[in-house]
Amino acid sequence: MRRRLNTILTTIIGPHQHGFMLGKGIQEPSLAMLQIIQEANVNKLPVQILSYDIENAFAKVSHAIILQSLRAFGVPEIIINFLKEYALIGYAKVEVNGKTGFLFLIKTGSGQGDPPSAVLYIIATEPCNRALAKISERMLFQSTLGIRYGIKLYADDSKIPLILQDRESLQEIHDLYEKYTKVSGLKINYKKSSALCINTEAEVEGCIAECGIPVVAESDCLGIILGKTMDDSYRKNVR
Repeated sequence: MRRRLNTILTTIIGPHQHGFMLGKGIQEPSLAMLQIIQEANVNKLPVQILSYDIENAFAKVSHAIILQSLRAFGVPEIIINFLKEYALIGYAKVEVNGKTGFLFLIKTGSGQGDPPSAVLYIIATEPCNRALAKISERMLFQSTLGIRYGIKLYADDSKIPLILQDRESLQEIHDLYEKYTKVSGLKINYKKSSALCINTEAEVEGCIAECGIPVVAESDCLGIILGKTMDDSYRKNVR
């Protein structure tokens, strides 16, 4: 079933997603962020690389949003019903101090550990990611050659390279996530999110902090530590 879903992923998932996509991996998002850091420093350009932490993403995404997304992207109903019955529906009991509670239906989670789990997650979150890409488009970091670096996602890991002007621009992204929380069950943990700011005015950094995102000196990108300069990044990864 996972293989069948993989055959249609490239037709429904945007270029921003690199997680669990055939022919893609962690290299491109990591290299893109390093290129941005180098470009910003060499040409003294401002950039804010935002990273949003989604709490227990695979465990909290609602079954309803998974099924709705599958239908919205044209997955045949026979496959949806199969996934619903064999990959999503589950029951559990909670045991406390040796006493077992009542049997209850599990209504969230993409079945982390199951073969189709990751594929179901990226399909479920694609509507939000498409909206995020659209909102971010006018704020994206741009090189001196006019190249815009789009948002980079690896399943629930995100890197959004922006040039923010005011708090309102950032609030658009937060409003989107808040709306998606209501329908999907996914929630941003702002305390674990971060903003790596390079050549950024103190006022802009202040706006980011006021919105609840910690401004940091280094940021993790799929196992690679990003610093404010290429030298910083190199030193942090060869310790």
